[in-house]
Amino acid sequence: MRERFSYNLILLGGTGARCGEIFVHMCANGYLDVKSVNILYIDSDTKNGNADYFKRIIKLYDKCRESYVIKESPIPCFFKPKINLMCANPVQGAKTFRDIASNPGINVRGINSASVLMDALYSEEEREMKISEGFFAHPNVGAALFAANMDSILEKFVKIVSIAQKDMKKIKIFLAGSIFGGTGASSLPTISRYLKKKLFGDSDNKHICEQMQVGGCMVLPYFGFSRDDLTAKMYSEEEEDIEIESDKFATKTKAAIEYYKYVDGEDNNGFRVFDKLYIIGHDGKDVRGSYETAGNRQKNLPHIVEFYSAMSCVTFFESDIREKGHYFATVSEKQISWLDLYQPAKCFFCFYIMMRFAIVMKSLIIEELFDYRQRNKLKEHASEIPWYFDFIDGKEKSSDFDEDKLYNKFENISKYCSEYIRWFAELNICNIEKASTPDKIDIDTEENDDNDSDVVKYIQFFSKKLILKQFMNNLITDGLLDDKYTDEINENIYTENLDYIRRHMKELEDTSFFTDLDIEKISMSDIWLRLSNLGFNYYEKDDNILKNIQRANDKSMDESIKNLVNAVYIACMI
Repeated sequence: MRERFSYNLILLGGTGARCGEIFVHMCANGYLDVKSVNILYIDSDTKNGNADYFKRIIKLYDKCRESYVIKESPIPCFFKPKINLMCANPVQGAKTFRDIASNPGINVRGINSASVLMDALYSEEEREMKISEGFFAHPNVGAALFAANMDSILEKFVKIVSIAQKDMKKIKIFLAGSIFGGTGASSLPTISRYLKKKLFGDSDNKHICEQMQVGGCMVLPYFGFSRDDLTAKMYSEEEEDIEIESDKFATKTKAAIEYYKYVDGEDNNGFRVFDKLYIIGHDGKDVRGSYETAGNRQKNLPHIVEFYSAMSCVTFFESDIREKGHYFATVSEKQISWLDLYQPAKCFFCFYIMMRFAIVMKSLIIEELFDYRQRNKLKEHASEIPWYFDFIDGKEKSSDFDEDKLYNKFENISKYCSEYIRWFAELNICNIEKASTPDKIDIDTEENDDNDSDVVKYIQFFSKKLILKQFMNNLITDGLLDDKYTDEINENIYTENLDYIRRHMKELEDTSFFTDLDIEKISMSDIWLRLSNLGFNYYEKDDNILKNIQRANDKSMDESIKNLVNAVYIACMI
């Protein structure tokens, strides 16, 4: 059936990238159940480390969707939405802010008048700002760039939405970004107003206006820089320092909200900049380590506010297109449970099953088949495993079976599972220094962090110790631990962690977080048994499950791996 809606997401700046990362996980685990999503990512800092994470995960998502999704699968939400990613840079090749005054593509009456106006409105520091690395919490600079280049920034996005309009689809557009930084604060209301005017003009026809809904998530300050230094400075090539003062986030946010209140009021024609607006913040001002402000060093730890922001996008996409309203939420400093999330039963199911799947793929499937020290080498006992025999080798060898290429077939899902685990594991790491040097993570004593730790205590949706142990093992297999660790030490750590994971799989989720569900405590051995029974030996003959599992009769190696991955997910379901 043709989808009647066109779902579109615009992510702005570093905060947008952080929200986008968890949004992609929501597409993978079924929390967002749509056929396709168009995503436009806008940032002037092309080397942003947070953006690199986001783009890398989308590439992995696409590869997993292509390699492992079965059309007739009984788990239709597994990597379901097709993601169409577009990227745009508002600076359009300019290096410093002063460059835009002499840009012939900008609609000004003359170079001299533009320069004079810039000298009158902006400080010397702002005029010489290296905008190719971001706007450094100077939204007045970013706003000028967006005003000058809006047509080119949104050209491809507008074309895609216009095609959906011609196809008689209803349009949903959601924007997400912070209002205390640079990119998001510069563009959130400006882009929304531009799109409404561009796509529907000034029409006051109620029927036409109800064909498009624009929503937004404005993220308020939710973190700070290191306690000893509230001012983070970015060193530029010109040996000048650009300051981002986190202690002024609140003042800038107040000014921004006053402005948004002014521009978002209904005019006489009932025009609103945002049909639905979510404003999300956190009073705790968590210090998640020493933050970098730009470039590939900007790889900030994830935060629960980003989770809530991505969740607001799903809420918007699933709401009635005629709904309008503004919603304000501050993330509580008290413990947050599954019950505090949007559609808690669905949220719990999707995130919990994908986490179980990710750990089983890493600590059962990949581990049993391959030696982590020689990842492309099949273990000698692999052919004796029931599910290996049923799904991969089959009653007869696959027509194109190649032992040396077998690991490559699992590589994409293995990498994606590592990223999924990393995101939630990093929620529980005390600071960015430990994330950068994972050998410093002391898993066994992590629960005894002193009160001065900057770890956010209430975002532990999963068993903290188990997730961190799996995270540590993933780092070992990828060779990311410090060189001071010998192969023997790494092997001992890996073996001990693996043993713990297999013995404590049933403790992955703490039932106190979700008391309304009778959660089944399933161990790794139970999953092993389920998986073995899902092969040719499956005796219950459940037609819904066998719809994709019996396709293992196809002896091609690609189809065998595809069936095994789907069977693993089914075996991990509650």
